Amino acid sequence: MRKYSIRYIEVKARARSGAIRLSANEWKKARHFDDKFRLYVVTDAGSEMPQVHRIHNPAAYFRADKDMSLAGFIVPEEKGALHTQ
Repeated sequence: MRKYSIRYIEVKARARSGAIRLSANEWKKARHFDDKFRLYVVTDAGSEMPQVHRIHNPAAYFRADKDMSLAGFIVPEEKGALHTQ
């Protein structure tokens, strides 16, 4: 019998490229589900060549004090934040 593990996934898309925003609730879920949480960011979704970037456990990857804003958690495009794993 094959054993399956549960994953919690949030998907964000951009027509072109740029930062995306996780709401405070989405960030809370990322922290709660820890290693089981995945963030998929689709960039260039409005083009012929969309790109999918997977961030495994974003709560461990980003710093809440640096990247959090009043509007939620900002996932920057620069600094290799969006990378395929």
